[in-house]
Amino acid sequence: MKKLTFLVFILSLSFAFGFKKEKEKAEVMKVPVEVEKVKRGKIRKTIDTYGNVLPSKRVIIYSKVPGILEKLYFNEGDRVKKGQLLAEIEHKELELNIKSLKASLKMAEIELERVKKDFERISYLYKEKVVSSQMYDNAKAGYEATKAKVESIKANLSIAERKLKDSYIRAPFSGIIEKKFVDEGEMITGSSMMKTSPIYSLIKVDKVKVIGEVAEKDFPFLKKGMKVLIKVDAYPGKIFKGKVTEISPSIDPLSRTGKVKVEINNPQYKLKVGMFARMKIIVKERKNALIISDKSIFKEDSKFFVWVVKNGKVSKRYVEKGIEEEGKVEILSGLKEGEEVVIEGGIGLKEGMEVEVRK
Repeated sequence: MKKLTFLVFILSLSFAFGFKKEKEKAEVMKVPVEVEKVKRGKIRKTIDTYGNVLPSKRVIIYSKVPGILEKLYFNEGDRVKKGQLLAEIEHKELELNIKSLKASLKMAEIELERVKKDFERISYLYKEKVVSSQMYDNAKAGYEATKAKVESIKANLSIAERKLKDSYIRAPFSGIIEKKFVDEGEMITGSSMMKTSPIYSLIKVDKVKVIGEVAEKDFPFLKKGMKVLIKVDAYPGKIFKGKVTEISPSIDPLSRTGKVKVEINNPQYKLKVGMFARMKIIVKERKNALIISDKSIFKEDSKFFVWVVKNGKVSKRYVEKGIEEEGKVEILSGLKEGEEVVIEGGIGLKEGMEVEVRK
């Protein structure tokens, strides 16, 4: 009897121990996973490109007249306003010439007035047959010659005054002096057949541009006016905003890319010419999209699915993808806001498998 009781006791212990082991084994078999809730948010489809910052306008400023450069008022990096005086070509001789021409014009106009009266008087007498035709012709020729002389002096005076005006070199637009080519005292050479020596390079940078290249496959998505996000190394974390203003009508047959021009307002002159800019052209944008991590999506043949966690178990859910952006994916169908999907530990999962969610 004692042996039987002992045997029952041993069997009971074995059963209890085995049950505990099976329970522990079942608990161990739960697959650890990390999950993420399906959320609503903003997502964009973008085209990436890059390029150097360029001025919206650049001109080389020349003097319209040759001569000695008498004054230079600005240096490289200086800001100037439209119409501001930048430089002067020596103009004393021009001023003296203008003074002389004005005096000559005054005398010629007095002479013209006298000759005109004589011609009018002789014309009247000629009609009355008091004077000869030769006297009339001489009076007319004298009047025409004096009149031509006045017009010639006026033309020369106009040219001299224009040259004097051109000797004052002014800014054609507001901008920054990019480069100075000459110094005061240098001779600015040139002729009517060729430009004079350059004086300044002036750039307009309150608005700048970047010309990027876009792959042929992305070109059909581009439209004028599209928003663009721009980053430069000089301002980590800051995003500048621009827009597409020009799209090339052709594709380069060698690189299979086309050019796109982006303009950026730059009122504080933070973006400098020559900076390297990374750009994202926003092709599509959703402001209230269902979004999950791209780590949660798996592919089966041509379909995409996720593992949804509910009550400690996983179930396979096929989904339709929309816009993708930097690790985020828009879900068009197959999920609801607030559902939890596996983002880590999804490989090897099977339908209905129990999981342990790691925090």
